[in-house]
Amino acid sequence: GMLNSGIQVRSSEHPDIGRWVLRGYQSDLDHSNGFTGNIHEEDGRHLLVPRGQIIRAVQGPAFKSVGRIADPTDLRGVVNVGNWNRYHIIARGPLMLQLVNGQLMAVLIDDDASRRALEGVLGLQMHVGDPFKVEYRNVWYKRL
Repeated sequence: GMLNSGIQVRSSEHPDIGRWVLRGYQSDLDHSNGFTGNIHEEDGRHLLVPRGQIIRAVQGPAFKSVGRIADPTDLRGVVNVGNWNRYHIIARGPLMLQLVNGQLMAVLIDDDASRRALEGVLGLQMHVGDPFKVEYRNVWYKRL
């Protein structure tokens, strides 16, 4: 299968589905470097911001592109495949900025008041399936 994981931010727990099951914003990372840098919503609106984009989410299925950060193919080069990467996620109100190794990768402005989350739990994702290893170190959290 595809080796991918993510950092869950402002997520909610769903023990009715299973222990440690989270729904919510996710900063994607994957071994093939196809999705690393995307902002996803696990078990929700799915892909919110592709790498390299600034997206404003509004009510309904349509998202508005505010602009581009950089070419998504060029941003692949920022990622240290098979090695350590530094994620920096800043979430203030409806605004979420995601940086990988010091490079801004994706920006979300979540103006869908009925679906956005302004608080929640942090989680480090591990998909079910074939065994694989994902390592995290030096996790820092600062309440803003």
